[in-house]
Amino acid sequence: MYQPLSRKLCRLGHHGLTKMSIQNELEFSLEAQHLLISGEWNSGGHCREAKKLLNQTFKPSYSSKNIIVEEVLKQMKTPVTLLNVSGLSQYRIDAHPSIFGAKPENRRSQAVQDCSHWCLPGKGLQKICVESPGAHELQLSDSCISFASNLIKIDVSNPQPIHLRAEKYLIKGLINVESSSTEIESKLPESFIVDMQDEEGRVINSISAKLATDGSGVYEYYTWAKLGEKISFVPRDSRGNAEKKMLFYPKELRAVVSNDGCQAAVSAFTGRLGLYIQGSVSPPLPGVNIKVSAAKDSLISSLKKGEVAVETSTSPDGSFVAGPLYDDIPYDTDASKPGYHIKRLGPYSFSCQKLGQISVRVSSKDNAETSVPPLLLSLSGDHGYRNNSISGAGGLFVFDSLFPGNFYLRPLLKEYSFKPSTLAIELGSGESSEAVFEATRVAYSAMGRVALLTGQPQEGVAIEARSDSKGYYEETTSDIDGNYRLRGLHPGATYVIKVSKRNGPGKNNIERASPESVSLQIGYEDIHGLDFLVFEQPETTILTCHVEGKQYEEINTNLLVEIKSASDVSKIENVFPLPLSNFFQVKGLSRGKHLVQLKSNRPLGSHKVVSEIIEVDFETNAQIHVGPLRYSIEADQQSQEVTPAAILPLVTGIAAIALFISIPRLKDIYQSTVGFSAPGFTASSTKREPRKAVARKKTF
Repeated sequence: MYQPLSRKLCRLGHHGLTKMSIQNELEFSLEAQHLLISGEWNSGGHCREAKKLLNQTFKPSYSSKNIIVEEVLKQMKTPVTLLNVSGLSQYRIDAHPSIFGAKPENRRSQAVQDCSHWCLPGKGLQKICVESPGAHELQLSDSCISFASNLIKIDVSNPQPIHLRAEKYLIKGLINVESSSTEIESKLPESFIVDMQDEEGRVINSISAKLATDGSGVYEYYTWAKLGEKISFVPRDSRGNAEKKMLFYPKELRAVVSNDGCQAAVSAFTGRLGLYIQGSVSPPLPGVNIKVSAAKDSLISSLKKGEVAVETSTSPDGSFVAGPLYDDIPYDTDASKPGYHIKRLGPYSFSCQKLGQISVRVSSKDNAETSVPPLLLSLSGDHGYRNNSISGAGGLFVFDSLFPGNFYLRPLLKEYSFKPSTLAIELGSGESSEAVFEATRVAYSAMGRVALLTGQPQEGVAIEARSDSKGYYEETTSDIDGNYRLRGLHPGATYVIKVSKRNGPGKNNIERASPESVSLQIGYEDIHGLDFLVFEQPETTILTCHVEGKQYEEINTNLLVEIKSASDVSKIENVFPLPLSNFFQVKGLSRGKHLVQLKSNRPLGSHKVVSEIIEVDFETNAQIHVGPLRYSIEADQQSQEVTPAAILPLVTGIAAIALFISIPRLKDIYQSTVGFSAPGFTASSTKREPRKAVARKKTF
């Protein structure tokens, strides 16, 4: 082998080699470059140990013939590096099958390993030598990396650098189908569909997983993806005519192109026949709805306990088949059909019983062409059965799913009487009965609208109708559109209709309404157009008050208005100086009761301020005017300085005379003495009840 090689190299050296360079920006290599671990391929590079093809041990040797070759190469004008792989070709299974490594007489009968491309360099600048100038084709044979073009035409007479960039990388995967019998294996489809989903779960492509040629139940699929791309693979059995379909475990697998070389294979899917639940309903009944729900949380299908996995219905013979289902959890089955009572007999078997129904029809006695408005139908029966339902327009309704027994039906609608008032019905198993009633109009309605001055409708406003002579009273509230209807007004009676102010639910911030009330006599027809305009109380509270008292310029400039909470007198809501006009206005006080009084902002020496206390209540009114708030300036006798030695005899004498003359008034004098303020206080501390404020407000 070395002699032909030497002769070839000598010939190349004589004529000269044409040289070109290839610069690839990403990894570019042939099949076996991944075996190189460290070092350079042509100067002591180390490759991974591969499985030996023959039971022999290869011993590295350097034949003397190679020295001759090296001498020849040294004298060549173009430098060439020789990779000696001739001794390795028959020991490695990762090389390419070739007949040139065998003896001539054995070339037709056997193929041995030709490792001429083993451990070739990859990334970086590479040089390729060709034998002759002219046009050539460079073919890239890497099977796991896709370049922009795997076939490149070059002209070595004008060599230019060739830049290669990897675009996509091959991703492979397998599906192993489990089979328990040859019969199932013989029915395997030729392919399955594998949906490719992005990170948001959207299907971006669908590929085929094809059955291997050996028929072993292994399916192979592959796709090309860009570097950094994340893909989820979801296989499915797309056969529409198959009796039973395959399900795959896990439900999906994810792959990420994380490096710029050959990608690791995706973990294998396992496929097996899905779980099918078979059952029946007796006696045979078609169209029964069957719901199959998860009895536990599933880790494969992401079903939670109680969620419906699949729905189906019974066939004409009463049987049903539900599936395919994942077999990692148990399932519960429920059956239902309107008009039937379904009872469970077993896990997947049911019995059915047809139920009865009552059809209701209500007609008008006064005018056959006038339909009866929706009314309440009250149905009661054996074993405490109760059902209150609203009929449709025209008084039509159907009570269905009724067990056999005795029932009592009663229609109810304000302004109407019915004949008969109550109807007894006996219902057998699966029977249908009709109930007919005749309605007579006995009372009428007054209708209108409630709105603000701007036209905005007001919801929840209470409207009342009162007949004092007859003792009748009706009440209603306006709806979301401001409309109201007062029902049950008796013909011949006179009613006063007005907006009522009430506590509890509804609008209770109405200050007044226009008109305040409407008086009308009810005839034998409904009354329309009784509209009201309402005026709301402002949300912000406003207190106004005027003050009366003797004018002392020095004292009046020191007067303060103090407002306290009536429930907690220690809580001062507001304090401000009394204006010179003796009129003040306060906004934004909290809802509730408050106490208003005057006080001085500094000591007045021998005088004190005695003020009324007025109580105001913002619970029912937001705007209140009170007054007058009266005050007076009185001498503070306890603060006057006296000389005890000079006046003590005089005081004693006067007290003795007063004691004998005014004994009946001693109690009043004592109470008056107790009411004096202690020295140092400027405001009156005399205990007095606050005067209730008379609020000036508009009423209904």
